[in-house]
Amino acid sequence: MTNQNYEIYKKSLGENATKLIRDNYPESLDDLEFLNYIFKKCKTRTNARNVLSNIENLLYVKSLYLEEGKNREEKENREGLEEILEKAGYECKIITDVAELIGFKRYYSSGEVLCTYNNPAGRLNLYHLIVLYKKDLDKIKRGKNPQREDEYSTSLLNIQIHKKFNNVSIKSRYNHTVNNPDAVYSNNLNKIAEGLTEAIEKKLGIRINHKNDVEIPDNLKLAGDFIISYWSERNNIYVGEDVYVDNDQVHWIDTNQELIADQFLINFKEKTVKDLLKTDKSFLEEDLEKALKENKLDINKLK
Repeated sequence: MTNQNYEIYKKSLGENATKLIRDNYPESLDDLEFLNYIFKKCKTRTNARNVLSNIENLLYVKSLYLEEGKNREEKENREGLEEILEKAGYECKIITDVAELIGFKRYYSSGEVLCTYNNPAGRLNLYHLIVLYKKDLDKIKRGKNPQREDEYSTSLLNIQIHKKFNNVSIKSRYNHTVNNPDAVYSNNLNKIAEGLTEAIEKKLGIRINHKNDVEIPDNLKLAGDFIISYWSERNNIYVGEDVYVDNDQVHWIDTNQELIADQFLINFKEKTVKDLLKTDKSFLEEDLEKALKENKLDINKLK
């Protein structure tokens, strides 16, 4: 760790946050990569300092940073989708129309045909569909004691990825003969073949919804590419010091002419007050509006 880097961190994040980093993640002070990551995820100095206000938050940001670095290195060394599946003994068909999907219907036993086939066009509208199948599919026989991850079950896998929410469902060839047939390998694509998740993301040009291994602290919100520190929340609206999130849309205020006080966004240039939490109009909101119009509020004195 160099004294120069410590001073740069301190100037950017403040002494308290920098001491927290020094005491709990000192190796990050050897260079400025972690600091750059913080501002990539937090954007403003105010939000960054609020995010790094305690050790729980710091360890969460550290976890995200290390995990993203690990994933980036792994992706650089990944093989393509076809190569990954070939090693696992699978062939792959990315479904683009109903006829392609119907072509696999004959491989299901009576009473075990996926409900996907009840409305294949509708399913294609909502989901990315990928079928994985073993090269010797016709020769693989049902097990005497069917299991969700046995050879027959996994010889034909229907992978469905929701186009809006990006969540994954991996469907068994047994369908409802086994327990929880829509979650083969717990819907973890990498359990089919290592690197499959990233390969499918790259092939389809999508981002699959990954469940965070680390629980997010109560006062932080992941929205878009950012980590937001907030103090109030109502109806999926999160309000912080210089930012608010409305249904996952991130809004950064102009601190030269705007100020968030409690749940109110005050615009000193336009002389307006907005209740960010969209509660009933209150006396406080009316008082703020009146004071603004009478030029009794000064943004510099309220900061």
